[in-house]
Formats: sequence, structure tokens, C-alpha cells
Amino acid sequence: MINKDLSGSIHPLQLTHPLDDISHPVVSYLSQLSPQSVFVMRRNLDAIAFFLTDGVCDALSLDWGKLTYHHTRTLRNWLSDKYAPATANQMLTALRRVLSEAKLMNLMTDQSWSNATAIKNVKDHSCELTGRALSRSEIRALFKSCREDDSIIGIRDAALLAILISAGPRRTEAINLNLSDYDRSPAQGNRI
Repeated sequence: MINKDLSGSIHPLQLTHPLDDISHPVVSYLSQLSPQSVFVMRRNLDAIAFFLTDGVCDALSLDWGKLTYHHTRTLRNWLSDKYAPATANQMLTALRRVLSEAKLMNLMTDQSWSNATAIKNVKDHSCELTGRALSRSEIRALFKSCREDDSIIGIRDAALLAILISAGPRRTEAINLNLSDYDRSPAQGNRI
């Protein structure tokens, strides 16, 4: 990782000394998340740090306690231009959570935190549907399509479709499922 810019000076938002894990706001925030969310949010926080420091810092080398309203407003505008509203807002949520951890760890004052987190979410102006329930006929048509595919892919798709319809996991949760996640032990009332 780059620690200094070409002039040899440290970036103003870079930590001047490393923080141990128990006093680092990013580590504290990420420790509260599921393993799947840790990867996504760490990547989001790295992207934020890279933007704010022109590629000098990652999430662990940025001094989050130094962020001001100017930084977060500029970041929000960049996120709004670069990402879909849902992604931009997910990243802003991660930012706010890390700044809250920084405030709780006395790395920023209440006023600094209040100013830095005063940014609004990105509005979604699209008219697209964000999701809807499938009709029974649509579900039947999907399963029929899976049955007509004689390959192993058809079987896989039917199994995934059954999980999505019956359990309703998030897309990332469904994508990350493995056979080892299947527990065949009886549920309450000896149901499987």
C-alpha cells in the first residue's frame, strides 16, 4: 500500500500511527457484521478511503475521526454519480456506522460527528420496479423451464428456485449457499 504521496508527506487524512484492533472504528464496525457482509462493507469502506485520499489510504489507514462535512458531502456527490442509489446508500450507511464507532471511541467530537453525518441518502429517481411477488403461474412456468432442461443446471436452478421461493433469502445469501449449509435434522414437530 502507498503510505506517502510523491512529495514525501503523509496525506492529511492518513493515520499518523496505526490503531490496534480494539481501538479502530472500522474493525469495531466490521466485527458486528455477518461474514458475508464483512467482505462487502470492507470493500465499500476501502473504496471510500481510496476516493477521499486519491488512492493513498485504505479503510484501515484512513483516520476516520478527521472527516468533516466537506469530505462526506463531496463523497456523497461522487457516490451519487458513480453508483446506483442502493449501492451509494449502502456505502453511506457503512460510512455513518464507522463514524459512529469513531465517536464512541472518542476519535471525534460529538459536533464533528454530527456535522460529518449530516449528509442525506441518495434519492432513487428511477421508475423501475424494485421487486414484486411472483404469481403462481409465473412460478409454475419457471419450474417447468427447469424441468425441461435435462442437464444438471436445470436441477440446480430448480433447487435454487425452491429455496428462493420457500425461504426468501437475499440474493447474496442464496449465491453463497453450499451443500454443507444444508441441515437435514428434523425441525420442530419432526418436519424436515
